[in-house]
Amino acid sequence: MDMILHIATVILAITSIICAYFIFAIECMKTKLHINIRVTWANLGLSCVIISLGTLIMSCNELITKNHSGTPGYIFGYIVKTYGSRLNRFAFLAVAVERILATIYFRKYIGDSFQYIGWILAFISNVLGALWFASTEFKFMPETFKNNMHLVILVPTLIIFIFVIILNHKFRKKYINSKLRDKYQIMENKETSLKFLPLILITLIVQLLGSLITRVIVQYVYHYTISSFDMETLYYSVCFFHN
Repeated sequence: MDMILHIATVILAITSIICAYFIFAIECMKTKLHINIRVTWANLGLSCVIISLGTLIMSCNELITKNHSGTPGYIFGYIVKTYGSRLNRFAFLAVAVERILATIYFRKYIGDSFQYIGWILAFISNVLGALWFASTEFKFMPETFKNNMHLVILVPTLIIFIFVIILNHKFRKKYINSKLRDKYQIMENKETSLKFLPLILITLIVQLLGSLITRVIVQYVYHYTISSFDMETLYYSVCFFHN
């Protein structure tokens, strides 16, 4: 059963990396999109690839060594996957902040004032992701706060996206007779935010239900013959593939 689980996880991890290319990389190549959107979107895609890559390394290691946690390969895969998970949450927040800035300052956004904001937000999200990873792995952060940190980031991010969509809808009506460039910027802001909303919703649902679902499956289906971490890895791989 363990081997089947790890083979399935390997296949899903590889598929997830391929999906990430189509979801993120192709979108980032669209030169019509503002550079800040492309940079923050690429940063989010990178975090998803890192998660899948870490999962792939861990599963391949277990298939080869039959050792769950005592090998350098597994430890390396765990570090990669966990860092990717931490970065992913802040990458979502970086996209949300970029979208709210683009919405509020839509008249100036194409100019030089905001040309590096995407790079700055992507850099900050990586630094915060690394700090979060270090604080949890080295026990600087309380366990209860660590478990709730995902929701602390994701819920405000979801609220920001909804606010951006509503704000752009109002702007579209208010500035219907404005310059073509302003109307285009408002439309781009709204369409881009609508594209992100399903991703953040699915991620939030996965985060809320993930631990509960994996524990129930491990206890009542597999009767603890596999670890909850193995099942959680498979569960999140399936959910990312669905995204």
